[in-house]
Amino acid sequence: MPTIEVVCPSGLQGTVRGLRGAELDLFANADAVRNNRVTSQILAACWSGSPSSSPVYTKMGDTIKWDDVLVADRFYTIFKVREATRGEIYTPTLRCVGVGSCGHKFKTDFNLNDLEVFDLPQETIDSLAAGVNEFKFHVNEATVYNQVLFGKDEAKIEKNKKLTPEELATTSMVSRILRVEIPAHCLPTGKGSPYRSLGDGDIKVLAGADLRTWIRSLDASDWDLVRDGLEAVDGGIDTEVCVTCPKCGNEIEGDLPLDPAEFWMRKKQDASSKRKGRRASRG
Repeated sequence: MPTIEVVCPSGLQGTVRGLRGAELDLFANADAVRNNRVTSQILAACWSGSPSSSPVYTKMGDTIKWDDVLVADRFYTIFKVREATRGEIYTPTLRCVGVGSCGHKFKTDFNLNDLEVFDLPQETIDSLAAGVNEFKFHVNEATVYNQVLFGKDEAKIEKNKKLTPEELATTSMVSRILRVEIPAHCLPTGKGSPYRSLGDGDIKVLAGADLRTWIRSLDASDWDLVRDGLEAVDGGIDTEVCVTCPKCGNEIEGDLPLDPAEFWMRKKQDASSKRKGRRASRG
């Protein structure tokens, strides 16, 4: 079975192999797939390497604990396990959506190695190595305090998969924000205010439901500032892609779909061609 040398966004180094039958069996447990347990199990089974290769994990000991590994490193490693299992070409099912779309379903090939990879900034590595997972940036007069996520944080987000895409996007963003400090004059007050527990003082601290309310109230340009601020201290793979619908020519932009059934399993046409070959050989 092929193996691949891996250098993760944090500098974590190791070797991964492809899935075996035991790991493929994990996908039969739908609850485990939904709750993200399968990811940690696959990583533990297919990885070989010491966590000490990255300053972020020097206190972890000799055995890597994937729930305590950065989401950026986990995501990158999973892509490499997939490459070792099925190769670098991934053929998901897409649907033509958006303005002027025709709704056509189609498949297209992506080379996973063509996706852009972002290393974890050295500032973030140094901070995490010192035991500090708090960063900050500004959006107008607001100061946003944020963190980078680990595997155990990712599992909490996965529990919200039943949310709409819009709600899930907000939840994902909120999970990376610790709190927001904002001058009182920037927020609506009094009767009818959507904020619940701002307290007294010139500077208000938003967390929990109030933080979610603030995120959802941002206009598009400020939303982008928050997203850029969060990504500035993180690493990983850019999965945003743009393809053209083969039926109507509409350009479709969005995240690469990563349905487990398509991401890990053999392409149906590959299996079908082998069966056809057997029938043809019988004359």
